[in-house]
Amino acid sequence: CSRCFLFRMSAGEQDLVSYDLTAGLSSQNISFETFAKNIWSYIMNFYPDGPKPFFKMDIFMTLFNRTAAILEKEPSVLELTGEVTVMGPIYGEGDSLITLLSLVGMPPQKSFVFLGCYFGLGFAPLESLMLVFCLKCLHPTKIYLLKGHLEEPASIKSLGLDDWLVRRRIPTDSVSKASDTVIRTVASMPIAAMIGPKILCIPGGPGPIIRENGLAALKACSRMSMNQLDRSICMEAAWTVMKLEANPVTIDDGIPTFTESQCSAFCKANGLAVIIRGRQLVDEGFLNYPKEVLTIVSAVAYLDNFRNYAAAMTIQGMNASIIRYKMDEGEPKSLDIVKPGIGRNATALPM
Repeated sequence: CSRCFLFRMSAGEQDLVSYDLTAGLSSQNISFETFAKNIWSYIMNFYPDGPKPFFKMDIFMTLFNRTAAILEKEPSVLELTGEVTVMGPIYGEGDSLITLLSLVGMPPQKSFVFLGCYFGLGFAPLESLMLVFCLKCLHPTKIYLLKGHLEEPASIKSLGLDDWLVRRRIPTDSVSKASDTVIRTVASMPIAAMIGPKILCIPGGPGPIIRENGLAALKACSRMSMNQLDRSICMEAAWTVMKLEANPVTIDDGIPTFTESQCSAFCKANGLAVIIRGRQLVDEGFLNYPKEVLTIVSAVAYLDNFRNYAAAMTIQGMNASIIRYKMDEGEPKSLDIVKPGIGRNATALPM
């Protein structure tokens, strides 16, 4: 492959084969299509001991700055119409991302809204985000990106963003600048989306402040504001989890929650039929519980320790269809023996 070459490490270390995700690109006239194809090819052919990805700083910065310029012009709550496919959390599992895109279809023929959490502990956290950013730059009215709780600054830092950048050969003296650019760009993402008048897509859910102030306050929220109410609404939109009334949690960890009855009351008060959210793992890839809530996850076999499906949901009016897939693991064995090979589960079509 012309994009792969040997990179000489320090004495005593072995040569590593590397993969230039920015091969053939110039920051002065960047081709986002070529960039997307490079990333797609890396993800498609990934294996644990395979080529290590890297990219040029100037092209990386151009991609993020161009994406931020698009995101900043969008409202905090998007208003979408027509057929839209909802993608749940990716958690850095790039193979799940390209598989579901292949199964659903690609923009501009298809429109997508993502429920955040592009980052995570998968093998391709930055690559997953960069791929959807390339698609956003190519098709800004067909790809919509919401901010999940893993796009919060504290989450990004704890996941190891600086280390990711160093391992992808961003110069040490440029890591802080690159890291700040990543955090600033994802902070520009909208916090929720309406599909038609009755379907709310939100990464977390209706926390107590959102429930108290209603859908109108969510739509009026400024994600760049220093206003305490706006900041609280943005936080709840990303972080809120569902707490089942049948299993009350007595420990308060500070994370906002909603129950089945609270969600039902919120939907009734605000004229909503359903809330589509991510945030929590569900075995079948999606879960319709309570009846006003659809929880969806788009990362297959999460952390290589679970056996969950990856799913996407296509909405047309008040009708929905599920696209999902699962690891083919053969005969059941012990958990340790059957752990799926990371990055070996993509069934994607060429872009």
